[in-house]
Amino acid sequence: MKKTIISSVFALIAFSATAEEGYEVEYSEEAPLSYVEQVVDTCKIYAEEDEVSAADMNRYLLECVNDDLEMSGYKKLAALPNT
Repeated sequence: MKKTIISSVFALIAFSATAEEGYEVEYSEEAPLSYVEQVVDTCKIYAEEDEVSAADMNRYLLECVNDDLEMSGYKKLAALPNT
């Protein structure tokens, strides 16, 4: 009985490690510009609340926008759009 339980546990661990290795999300779709603009506006509100300095604003906004895009399944941006 012990051997069955132990072998079952090892099998689950091995399967779990294999499944975790193979899981990689690819974001292939670009977000619509209107969606990105909306997210930028929201991130500007967050930046104001967080008292982000002017020197750090672009980096903060890009990280904020990319976090949202990633959570929504879109590709990340290399730079913010000019609006």
